[in-house]
Order: sequence, then structure tokens, then C-alpha cells
Amino acid sequence: MPAPALDLKDFVRDSMTKLQGVVTTDHVLEVEKENGELISAMRRRARRRADDPISTFSLVDEGDGVVRFAPGAVMPYAQGRRGSRSTAPSGKVLEQFKFEDLPPNKMQGFLNSTDETIRGMNPGQEYGLREWKYGQGHIPVNQVADDGRILLIVHGFISSTNHLIEEMGKAPDKGDAFLKQLPKTYKQILTFDHPTVAISPVLNAMDLHRQLGPTNAAVDVICHSRGGLVTRWWLEGLGGPRNQARRPRVIFLGSPLAGTSLASPARLRAVMDLLATLGSYFGTALDYAGAAVPFAAPFLVVAGAIFKIVSSITKAIAKTPIIDAGINMVAGVSGMSRVGNNPELARLRDFPRMPAPDYFAVRSNFHPKSEGWRFWRYFYNIGDRVKNLFMDQIFEKPNDLIVDVDSMTQIGPRPGDDIPDAPALKRICDFGTSDTVHHNNYFRQKKTIEFFEDTLFKRP
Repeated sequence: MPAPALDLKDFVRDSMTKLQGVVTTDHVLEVEKENGELISAMRRRARRRADDPISTFSLVDEGDGVVRFAPGAVMPYAQGRRGSRSTAPSGKVLEQFKFEDLPPNKMQGFLNSTDETIRGMNPGQEYGLREWKYGQGHIPVNQVADDGRILLIVHGFISSTNHLIEEMGKAPDKGDAFLKQLPKTYKQILTFDHPTVAISPVLNAMDLHRQLGPTNAAVDVICHSRGGLVTRWWLEGLGGPRNQARRPRVIFLGSPLAGTSLASPARLRAVMDLLATLGSYFGTALDYAGAAVPFAAPFLVVAGAIFKIVSSITKAIAKTPIIDAGINMVAGVSGMSRVGNNPELARLRDFPRMPAPDYFAVRSNFHPKSEGWRFWRYFYNIGDRVKNLFMDQIFEKPNDLIVDVDSMTQIGPRPGDDIPDAPALKRICDFGTSDTVHHNNYFRQKKTIEFFEDTLFKRP
């Protein structure tokens, strides 16, 4: 297990207070009244009045690496019983926070600011289409090539293309050589960075389509996670590149093509806890190069943002129907929710397209053995040892930590649907059941880079 990098309490406090309007309970919170006057609120009252605009929550270390959200102010050491299914916390309070409840007309603005907060956590990230050159990094796009071959890279949820390219370079033996070969194979390497919390994959695809323009170049795509939905919407919903003579080759890595259980409204409380737990795990450990893990803090930030939205809507986070409405407010998450009535995914999977792109996929069933991953058994239903635990499991089937494995390859219509000319996967790079390969490290695997080379460099 990697050596500790940061104290957990410090990391939780530093990450969560980057979220707009969230402070620790020992700080002054300025609240704007309807007349524009600012009032200051120091500490939470013991009882909340119906008209009290301040909400409080705690992050609690439950042990075994599990970090949970607890609505309201709680005692420094909670008295809940660990083995029960009570929603009460049963561990050590890491920090308590407070925020002003959001009125409906300010929720979209808050989500937009959350995307900006996450962008600021990803070094060098700028939204939009950019060009990447080996040895130079990202540069502005002067003009999109209108002939030859283009490689497009699209990142996933709360991530960046900077991070994906850095990860490729870390692949043993192969990474740097692969990056050097890209400009010899492609006339242009383009990257598309975009907000993933406030904006749905459909709108991201519209932005991509507008910025890329009607190019006649042959376009191939490497896309990670939610970026796979953006790519499919661009290709199948909006028509993709003008050149239809040469089919795009698209490689999905851990993409929620049929949604992900991590965006399930019915298990939203556990989803927020898992995001907080993952952020805490990655945030207090060094990566293999001895550096801080760059995607750790955004996990905590997006969990806090969802909590703030839902709490503001409901005043009672346990009311499931209202929680559904809360998660639907977060367009970037609801667009990949694995529910049977997801209107975006239903329409995407029903698109006939001629000619269909050549689709490929990379997947892994992550099954950790390390003691550092003990927390995972609380979120994944893996047998008798999870019975009677204090929270609902998010995943019922194999997954890569973020996306259900079977969703990564469900590119065609739902079983039983008759959709003519539906696209299908050409080939799958399957890591099988792995205790090392998960959603956040696909790109640094030698096997992944070899799959890229075989799929992209050797095409006819």
C-alpha cells in the first residue's frame, strides 16, 4: 500500500472547503437575506428552526477506510453500533461543515461553480478543444485539419485530458514510445476538456460538435468513462465528422454505455459515502511515482456538491422520491444513471447509424486483495460477509470501482429490442478479474497501450 501523504482530517477539510459556500463550523458564514443584507452565522443551533437557512453536515471516519456523510451536527465520537443498518454514524468525526441552503434559482449556478472548482484542481485544464503535441503539451487549435487522420481524446467524469495523457506516459516500457508515435500516425491530436457535473453528456457533445466543425478528416477517438457517452452522442446523435468513407475507430475505457450504478438515485446516500471514501483513500496515499493523486480531491468535492443540492431541496435527505429529484438536478450525473427509464441512454441506444463506427472497449473487474481496500466490501455485494452492514451496497455485480462491467460493452439496443443496423463492439481488451487494474488506472497499463497500438496504428 502506498505510504501516507496527508493527514485524513486535513485532506477532508482542505478539499471540502474548496466547494462554494462551504465552511467548517468554527468559521463565520455570511448569509444573504432577501433584501441583500448580509448576516453572519457562527455555529449551528442545537435545533434547526424551519426557517433556519444554515445546514450542517459531518464527515465521519467509520474505520476500515470508510468515510460517511452525517447530516447535522454530531458528537465527536458517535454512539451508533457498527454492525447495525442504522444510518447513524459510529466512528470518529473528521470535520463538521456548514452551508447556506440553496434557493432553486441558484442551484444551476452552484453546479457551474462546482465544475470550475474541479477544473482548478486539474493542473493546466482548459475547457474546449485543444491540440496536443509531443514535447510541447497542449496548445490552442489554430485550425482543425480537414484531411488526413485526427486522434481525439475525451476524458471522463471530474477528470482531464492532461491526466489521461500523463497516465499513458507512465505505462511500463510502452507509454512514452506510444506518445512519440502518435504524431507520426496522425496529422493532428486533439483533446476535448469539458464540465461534467452541471452539464449533461448530450450538451457536452453539442459543444464538441460545434468546436470540431464539419471536418473531412478521418477521426479516431480514445475516450474514458463518461467521455464514452459524449463520444457516442457526437457520432450517433449529431452525425460526427463529415468524412463517412472511413469509419471512426473508437476505444471506450470503462465507459458507462448502459449507465452506472454509482449514479443510482435509489442508493444516493451510499453513493455520496463511496465518493467521499474514494477521495479520502486516494487523497491520503502517494501514487507509484511518490506524488499526490490528482483526482482525489474532486471525488470529495462532487460528493459535497450533491449533498448540498439534495439537502437544500429536501430538508430531509432520507426521502427517496425527493432524492430522485435531487440527483436529476445534477445533469452531468443523471445522464449516466443506470435506471431503466433513463431517457438519454434510451435514446442513445436506439440510434441507428450508417455506417456504424468501429467500436472497441477496455474493461476490468476490480477485486482488490490489499488490506488498504477493506472499505470496498461495504459498497459491493460480494457474498455473505456483507450481510447486516450499516449501508446499502451500490454494486450488485462485477465492476471496475466506478462502472458496472456489463455496462461497458452494452453498446447496442436493450435485449429484445429490434433496432436495425445497431452498432456492435469489434474487439474487447479484457483484464478479467484483477486486484490491480481499476477505473482510474487503465491508461497506465502496458496491455492497454498495446491494445491502442494494435487498434489505431495497424488499421487498414
